[in-house]
Amino acid sequence: MDLLEKLVREVTASVSGLYHVRNFTISQLRNLGGNTEITGDLYLDTVLHADITEVLEALTALSALSMDLSSLSVEGSKLGLLVYPLSFVVTNRPFSQKLQDPLSEEHHNLSRHLGDVVARALRDYPSFLTAIIKEFLPGSLLCHGNVIFRRPAPTSVQVLKTLVSSVGPNQALAGSDIHVDPFSLAVGVGGWQPVGQSSCSRLSVLCSAPEDTLEPPRPQPGFPAYGVALVVIGGLCIVAAPVVLACLGTKRLGWQAGGALWDRRDPEVGVQTLEMDNQGFWTEDPEDGHFEWQSTSA
Repeated sequence: MDLLEKLVREVTASVSGLYHVRNFTISQLRNLGGNTEITGDLYLDTVLHADITEVLEALTALSALSMDLSSLSVEGSKLGLLVYPLSFVVTNRPFSQKLQDPLSEEHHNLSRHLGDVVARALRDYPSFLTAIIKEFLPGSLLCHGNVIFRRPAPTSVQVLKTLVSSVGPNQALAGSDIHVDPFSLAVGVGGWQPVGQSSCSRLSVLCSAPEDTLEPPRPQPGFPAYGVALVVIGGLCIVAAPVVLACLGTKRLGWQAGGALWDRRDPEVGVQTLEMDNQGFWTEDPEDGHFEWQSTSA
């Protein structure tokens, strides 16, 4: 009940700057999938009709209590807020089943801490109101929530760039102890965009904005591996070619210097003879004993 008492004090303090607040009472609490919907009655002392838009603007101070401002309504009217769904992966926090229970202390503490860190990254936008982390899923730690802006608001691309630029070299988000994968950051897709105060102030419109994410760096074009293999093989061929040609030339010269037998057939007489190049024989000179080559014909 301490949280409800604090809520009563905050509502009273927020609106007291505009009107004298006689009382604020909580009339109904309803559980909505782990979240709590709070309905109450605010009594003001004023001789004039209260400006609903001013009251709604004053109640934006409730963002400090982790209230979802997109659900805030007074007499059926809502603020014209721009809500961007946000998701990212925390890499240095383990997942536990308790984080899937919105009523658990673990869920409350981590949700509040992550909301404060995201708010620190987006604090330079004058129209920024709050960041709320609603859900945790397995996968390192996958986080889903909303970031809420007044109008005019930055685009989802600008919000994404701001969040990515706040991620340090060690993946710390906004200088905190929370490490995130910058390529997992996604802003946009299906944000609820309440219509401002009018005859249709109770309606909400589902805005199908495209999701903005940071694209991973494309691989740089390089020399393919098969190209390297071809270059190596070509270089070996260039080196080996002179050696092979030299060996072939030496062998050819050896064939030319050596003798060869030539097959000569005479088909008419059926006689086959063998003829040898450089025909002759060695003879010894009887006078000085030297050998000489004498050419003959076979």
